[in-house]
Formats: sequence, C-alpha cells, structure tokens
Amino acid sequence: MNSCIIFGGLGYVGHRWANPAGGEKTVRADCAGRLAPPDSVLPDGMDFIACDVRKPIQPQLPDIRPDWIFNFAAVHREPGHTREEYLTRNLPGARNICAFAEQTGCKNILFHQQHCGLWPDQRADF
Repeated sequence: MNSCIIFGGLGYVGHRWANPAGGEKTVRADCAGRLAPPDSVLPDGMDFIACDVRKPIQPQLPDIRPDWIFNFAAVHREPGHTREEYLTRNLPGARNICAFAEQTGCKNILFHQQHCGLWPDQRADF
C-alpha cells in the first residue's frame, strides 16, 4: 500500500488503526468539530486533514489519490444522538466516501460501523 486515507481518523478505531495502516503516506481525516490534530506528534508520512464526510469530499481533499480508503467515520454513541442524526450523518457519509473512491479511482475500501445504521422498519436505497 502506497497511500491511504482514514476517515474518522481521530476516533477510537481510526486512531488505533492509523499506525499499523502503514504505507508511504497516511492521511487521517476527521470532521470539522475536531479541527485539532491528535495530541501526539504525527509520525513521518502521516498527515491530518479536517474533512466532513456529510459533504462532498473531493472539494475538501482535491489532491488526495489514495490506494486504500478506511471509513470509521460515524455517529455512534448512545445515548446522545437522535435516530435521525444517525441516518442524516452515517448514510450520506457512506455515499460521499463511495463517490470519492470513484472520483479518485480508488478500488480498495474498508467500511466499519460501530453502531447499527438502520432500524428494522427502515431500508437503505444505495
């Protein structure tokens, strides 16, 4: 792997995944609510970029062409978020990341959700 981007790179899973991801270039991207990079100094070959996956990603990261995309970005803590917040954040985020992969020619994506995105009375139209 030459380069990768980790969406949700400052969250619990993304933070721990970043170091073993390896590669020549790793970008940790996380939402605008977390503008500060991680407390520790980032290792060589690793950058932090503020990115909100609820919005189109290509304009936010115009120069990124990753070999791998890891998506750990999601609203998932309970209690604290309404049912609508899960759906208005997690589903558009997944769609925008898939669109970004198409736009950049990235064929390798790993998605991880830490919380159910749909309830039994709902279905996703992807």
